[in-house]
Amino acid sequence: MDADPTDFILSELRQAFPASQYPDWTFVCGSAITSRVHDVTTILASNSTQVRNAVVQSLSEQWLAAYGPLNGVVFDMLVNFIKNCHSYPCMEVRNRALIVSNVALDTPTHSLGTDQMTCEKYFVSNEDFVLYDTTGRQDVVTEQMTAYPFIDLSDGDLKASAKDKYAIFRQNYGPENFPQYVDFGVEVCLDHSDVRLRRNIDNEPWPQAVDALHVQIIPSCGMQIAAPSVAADAMGFVFNCDGQYALDTSNGTACQGVQNSVQCVYANYLDASNPAYAGHTQLARVQQPAVGGDPNRSGASNASFQTLGTQDMAILSVPAVPELAQCFAGGPGAVHIYGLKSPYDFYA
Repeated sequence: MDADPTDFILSELRQAFPASQYPDWTFVCGSAITSRVHDVTTILASNSTQVRNAVVQSLSEQWLAAYGPLNGVVFDMLVNFIKNCHSYPCMEVRNRALIVSNVALDTPTHSLGTDQMTCEKYFVSNEDFVLYDTTGRQDVVTEQMTAYPFIDLSDGDLKASAKDKYAIFRQNYGPENFPQYVDFGVEVCLDHSDVRLRRNIDNEPWPQAVDALHVQIIPSCGMQIAAPSVAADAMGFVFNCDGQYALDTSNGTACQGVQNSVQCVYANYLDASNPAYAGHTQLARVQQPAVGGDPNRSGASNASFQTLGTQDMAILSVPAVPELAQCFAGGPGAVHIYGLKSPYDFYA
């Protein structure tokens, strides 16, 4: 059987971010979509693939052509058809955030000392893949062909090994430091909308009663921090990096305010030459943590947030590289830095 494709990607990332140049850095790159099948040519040529692709392309084109109430009717048909296809896919795919670190990584329950990890997404959206290729190519994996594997969260979301499906890992700093360790959790995109990390805050099998998620990281394409989904503890951080939309009309400036009921600092990326694409980052710090894993249950409450300042944020433009233009449909992007000269303390 072929090797896991993420082995190669992690190896390349490891070489790109050596400890000599990035001491004490941890990179969460997300996400990479992979699949492993015996014969993809057979899958692409199958009747099931051909029919579902033809139906989706026709519905997509008619949705674009329709107007008025009929536009909404066709769109509903398109979404419902894709959801039905997800229930019996042509192939299983895996959507994983890739982590490379120059600080040794463990899990809350196991000492691994590894420099590489993955965290996996389970919530299937309707936009993780293209619906059809506009140039007519047939060797393309489409949204309606795929489904993600189930992840059992009935006993929490703590990782036990570097490449299991779970979300929460640990950095150990040693008994001579404060804190001695910090627990991180990664929610890929719609998993955050599904309250993945918060749902288990009352029954995560932590080694010690004082343990809790402290840094919640949300790499996404079409998501922002949602107050009901925040699971970080008091003084904890929630960070979102999104590649689909801006939070408001600002562009390339450090901003502070309330977004989606979350007090945060944030910055947007907009490229006038690529108006179909945008992006944002946002950082929030928890004042009072959430109570209860179910936001709708009696007695539950969402996290509240501190007011952070923008004075130590930096937005750096990235020069366009023509040779890479085909890889970045939304333009070259930007680097958003929070805590440029005075990094945030884990615990203030």
